[in-house]
Amino acid sequence: MRGYLIETYGAPTSHRIHDMDDLVPGPDEVLIDNQAIGLNYPDALMVMGKYQKRPEPPFRPGRDCAGVVRQVGQNVTGFKPGDLVVAQVFSGAFSEQVLAPVSRAFHRPEAVSPIDAAGAITVFNTAFVAVSIRAGVKAGDRVVVTGAAGGVGLAAVQLANALGAHVLGVVSSEQKAALVRAGGADALILKDRDEETLKQAFKDQVRSHWGDDRGADVVIDTVGGAMFIAGLRCLGFAGRMVVVGFASGDIGSAKA
Repeated sequence: MRGYLIETYGAPTSHRIHDMDDLVPGPDEVLIDNQAIGLNYPDALMVMGKYQKRPEPPFRPGRDCAGVVRQVGQNVTGFKPGDLVVAQVFSGAFSEQVLAPVSRAFHRPEAVSPIDAAGAITVFNTAFVAVSIRAGVKAGDRVVVTGAAGGVGLAAVQLANALGAHVLGVVSSEQKAALVRAGGADALILKDRDEETLKQAFKDQVRSHWGDDRGADVVIDTVGGAMFIAGLRCLGFAGRMVVVGFASGDIGSAKA
């Protein structure tokens, strides 16, 4: 089979595809003929050696995949060859064959393409933890999502909308705003990245968006930096702020 092999940590573009031996499932594992992969920010961090968990090279990177079960190992009763699946593994998804523990593999409906399935698993898992578990979003809540056109941001928009919340997605262009609106949210376009201008515009426009000065019940922040501080400023009474990531590269800190 072919797949990416990380021989030493380095920039994402520094790695290459290798020919490797076919894989064999062990007990409680399924072997998947891979049809699609999900590519997310943690994958880039992993191959550079900057993720919080670092496998020692050489290793095959990649977390998300979707395909068809080729073979099952001992003790596996929930899957059989030919089953359509999606899986999230710690590493190894960026290969033509993927080994997945049965606890990390899931049946995939025929109506869901492998591309959609592989592209959704990390972003929707992350968004679900942020929106439902940590923020406890419920119908009627006012929810602001920063970086709302990104993978996790757009998933958070869709989930909050499905829960009946009033959602406002913060983006940087009209093109991104169109994505957010299609996901069920209003869009706030902030192009000026000057820190003070951004923070003031964010606070003023969020607090006036719903026609009063109540502010947001929840802010889901994927950007960090100045956007994080602006999100804190727009929270209403007993509001909840959930930090998901730092796409800006700047980890913001809250002044108590």
